[in-house]
Parts: sequence; C-alpha cells; structure tokens
Amino acid sequence: MIEINGIKVNLRTDFEKLPNKKEFEINILNFLKEWTNNSTVVKTKTSGSTGEPKTITLSKSSMIESARLTNQFFKLSKGDCALLCLPTNFIAGKMMLVRGIVGKLRIESIEPCLNPLKNHTTLIDFAAMTPMQVKTILKETPSKLNLIDKLIIGGAPVDKQLEESLKPFSTVCYSTFGMTETITHIAVKKLNKNNEFKALPSIQFRQANDGCLIIEAPHLKNKEIKTNDVVELTSNTSFIWKGRIDNVINTGRIKIQPEEIESQLLEVIPNNRFFVTSEKDELLGEKIILIIEAKEKIDLSIQNFNHLSKYSIPKKIYYMSEFIESENGKILKQKTKEATLNL
Repeated sequence: MIEINGIKVNLRTDFEKLPNKKEFEINILNFLKEWTNNSTVVKTKTSGSTGEPKTITLSKSSMIESARLTNQFFKLSKGDCALLCLPTNFIAGKMMLVRGIVGKLRIESIEPCLNPLKNHTTLIDFAAMTPMQVKTILKETPSKLNLIDKLIIGGAPVDKQLEESLKPFSTVCYSTFGMTETITHIAVKKLNKNNEFKALPSIQFRQANDGCLIIEAPHLKNKEIKTNDVVELTSNTSFIWKGRIDNVINTGRIKIQPEEIESQLLEVIPNNRFFVTSEKDELLGEKIILIIEAKEKIDLSIQNFNHLSKYSIPKKIYYMSEFIESENGKILKQKTKEATLNL
C-alpha cells in the first residue's frame, strides 16, 4: 500500500486509481508496475554526467534496504509526508517511491520542474531536490522553503554560495553523496555544520592507494565499490570530498584538482555557472582553463585570481552561452568543453 497525493493505492490491484494524464504521472505508474512484477530487479538509467548514460539493473532487495537506511537515518515514520519532485525515470525519483512503500509514508507528487514549491502550501517532512531546484526556490519563493523539515540536495555538488544562502531557513539541509550503482546516497553532509560526509547506518569506507574512496555496503550485491572520487578519509564512516580523479589536471607535472579551484572561484563569479578544466599545451602538457556560462564576457582581471596558487590560475577563459546538460539537468562538462573549444 502507498498513498500518493491523498490516494491510497494497493500496489497489486488498484493502479487504475492513480492519475495518468501527464508524462510524470505515467512514469510513476510505470515504475510501480515494474516494482510489483515478478522480476527481482529494476532497470534504470545512469545520469550520464561522467560518461554516456547507460541502463543498469538494480536488485529490488538492495533498493528496499537502501530505503530503510534512509528512513532510519532521517527518522521518517509511518504517515510522514515525502515530496516527490524528481523524475521517476531516474533512480532518485524511483527511490522516493520505494521509501514511501517501505516506510508507509504519504507521497506528495509534483511535476518535476525548477520550482516545485511554487504552488505548494502544506508542510513536508522530507524532500529531495537538485541544487538548481533549490536555487530557483530561493530566487522565486524563498519563504516556501520553510515548508520542508528535512531536505536532501543531490545530483551535483552543493557550492558554498548555496550553502550560505540556506542559513536563514528552518529547513535542515543535507548534501548527499552516492551514485546510481549505490542506489542513490550512501553518505550525507549536514550543511553549515562541517565538511564531512557521514555514512548511512551499516556502511563503511576505505581508501585506495590512489586516494579514491572505497565503499563497503552490505546491502549492495557487490558489497564493495571503488569510486573515482578523491577523498580525505577522516574515519571509517566519514570523509571530506576533494573531487574526481578523472578530472585531475597535470599541468607542468603539478597535479591540480579542478573542483578545489571551482570552490575558490565562487565569490569571484557568483552569478554564472562555470567549471574548471584543461586543454593541451606544448610547454605544460595541460593548461588550466575556465569555462563560464554567459552570453557575453564578464569583467575579470588577473586580480580576481590573486587568492589562487600560481599553478591553479586559469590560463584562458572561454564563454559558452548555454551549457550542455543531461536529461536530468546535470552539466555535461566534457561535451560542453568540446563544443566551446570548437566555436
């Protein structure tokens, strides 16, 4: 049994009670049908943010255990209201439904959009959103954020500017760490608290020789997953995220993590999306470049980069009027870079 928008639905027999007029409602219905079929697995797509999107299969038993861990960590109880405002053709949306089924939560379903709270008026115990959705809410209807008790923000890193913007609100906000293969998050960071990601119950971490995180998760079929995420391990259940090893720039034999430069540039470029990457250079091998989403050039000078180390200063700045995104709104950095350099 699951309650969606006030309708109590027996998952085996009452599918016809659910609305199915809009695409997002059809997607919800399709997932619930898949969830209750005789298969032991669910098919879903990866985001495509670090490569081509691919379809993978996930064990339903692993998804159930992942939902239990989340409900346990956030102290969600039967009858609590969970907001579903993410597309259910990706794992984040699917898992909100599974959490509702496992925890007997009330699901409030809203068509995925940049401001899911625009027309919402009732209190929400738990919600999951992307950073772009939260930023839009803060811009258009900031007071409505207080309708949410606990909010997890995932799909992309939460930058310091957004983290600071959340301070005045009563909502307890968390940044999440995970991937489709781990069935969404396996660790969360309480924003405005500290820099550490804390593991969900029963999950532990190790570090590989290359500095990347290894996840030990009993609920997963493979139980141990090596990531491409460079971390500073602070205990076997906590870490500080540094960036992705496949993004490391080797410039003049100095290895630079672009995500660390990006965090230092947020105050310099507060109103535009941007990212740090590299291009080939005869002298350095690779030189650091900065790509900014803007229709025209921004007034930047060498003084704007004085706080960076000399190895981290971008050697060239490019502008792209609109970044290329994945189906669920993540910036496709490699494709955006290729398109920018070919302009």
